[in-house]
Amino acid sequence: MKKRLCHNCLKGENIAKNCSSDINCKHCNRRHHSLLHDGTGDGTQGATSDAPVPSTSAVVQAHQNRPTSSMGNPIQSAVAAIENVPDCEVSVPIPHPKENVFLLTALVRVVDAFGQGHLVRALLDSGSQPDIISERMARQLRLKKTNVDVTIQGAGQLEQSVRESIVAQVKSRNGNFEAEIKFLVMNKVTANLPAHDISIDDWQIPEELALADPGFNKSQRIDMVLGAKHFQSFFPSAVRIHLGEHRPLLVKSVFGWVVTGSALTQPNQPPTPYSVSYSILNVSTVTLEESIERF
Repeated sequence: MKKRLCHNCLKGENIAKNCSSDINCKHCNRRHHSLLHDGTGDGTQGATSDAPVPSTSAVVQAHQNRPTSSMGNPIQSAVAAIENVPDCEVSVPIPHPKENVFLLTALVRVVDAFGQGHLVRALLDSGSQPDIISERMARQLRLKKTNVDVTIQGAGQLEQSVRESIVAQVKSRNGNFEAEIKFLVMNKVTANLPAHDISIDDWQIPEELALADPGFNKSQRIDMVLGAKHFQSFFPSAVRIHLGEHRPLLVKSVFGWVVTGSALTQPNQPPTPYSVSYSILNVSTVTLEESIERF
């Protein structure tokens, strides 16, 4: 069964000059479908493209080996397959710089029960009322423990009970600072800082500066929090160095130059999980009677 299809749209049973479609042949702009353009005799072959333009016979030949329905027409099927390709949108992720905030970390020397010094990675935190040391580090120091009855309240009013404290001697690595500090002993002080390793390959940190924490950009364990009581004594001067746009500051302290502030991670660095570390700690002394009453 043959159908007299329109040579222009290949759909309606009308003639090309009466076709309602506004689309002409893309090769010669005449009133026939682009698939029916044979490029002979009109000088248009190869004029618009280096690739050969398929003729009607080529289209039919290409579809003769494909299964068609009993009512299918090879040319009409080919046209329908081309014209019915759905539009699609492709989402391309555009990398944006990610902000990383550096908290004040320093390597300090803590003297144990035998007079030996231990390097401890500490967080200098003006938002913490108590000075805290991890249980792991307290065991290594083997200093005398004192029983206490203290409740520590953190962000979101989360409470944690503390039952032991120690008194330790804290020194700077260069020996310019020394203080005897009472620490509350907690199982874990805080999460690793920073939350993930941060590349500083393109930073320009003066080599002659002694950093308080040479591994400040590596995610590592924190075993001590030096809180607000002694915080101001860590910074006898206000000397600071700007590392440049979108870079943190270097601030001079008794432990060396500490890194503080925010920096942008370069877009070509691998994505990292987002997390936040904070420490806003208050201490309250609670009696046994008060604890029972609260319960």
